[in-house]
Amino acid sequence: MEFGLFTEFPSPPGVSEAAAFDESLAQMKAAEDFGFDAVWLGEIHFQKDRSVLAAPLIIASALAACTRRVKIGIAVQVLPLSHPLRLAEDVATVDHISKGRLEFGVGRSGLPGHYQGFNIPYSESRDRFIETLDILRKAWTQERFSHQGEVFPVSGRLHHAQAVSEAAPAHPHRGHHPGDLPDGRTDGGAGLRRRAHGVAHRSEAAPAELPGGLDRGRPPGSRRRRREHAALRRRDGAPGP
Repeated sequence: MEFGLFTEFPSPPGVSEAAAFDESLAQMKAAEDFGFDAVWLGEIHFQKDRSVLAAPLIIASALAACTRRVKIGIAVQVLPLSHPLRLAEDVATVDHISKGRLEFGVGRSGLPGHYQGFNIPYSESRDRFIETLDILRKAWTQERFSHQGEVFPVSGRLHHAQAVSEAAPAHPHRGHHPGDLPDGRTDGGAGLRRRAHGVAHRSEAAPAELPGGLDRGRPPGSRRRRREHAALRRRDGAPGP
């Protein structure tokens, strides 16, 4: 079992954008010290009063530079909002900077407001998702490729930088919408559960509050509580029980 920390980079009233970034970045860096195995980022647009997390890959790059061990996950990138070729380059770049620690989850969001802001009809989200995912896989697994599609035709045989690992880094967490896959199947969210091994604990506490927050809702002597406290002891160099 692995433990992960998910955050939306909350932006509560009275907190500046700079402070919102600083607090959540510090929290995610602290998660590595506390023994967490992964940190996870969402993608939220045009909701300044809720979150400043509009560019998760940029944040992932910053986290890659200031951490050394934790996996850095995107859960999820709203795939239809980006041009697939540019996205392929950005993801491959972050994968290299992080030395293969990137976990890139993709979806199409259930919030039409994300699409309205970019002047993209939500009715196109499924077709854009499927075609973009196809182009991403080609870009990361084929040295040269072309693609004939209705939304994103790619002419010629393009050469692309590829990711660190031989396998494509994308994990399509797309099972929340019937018909996301070409044959109409969904994975029921199992993709995300497999990659995160069933754990994505969200906390909006400041780093200094995390140790006490770990106990919230944990019965004394529980296996999870013992593991969390063991991680803190390792961080502080204290002997085990």
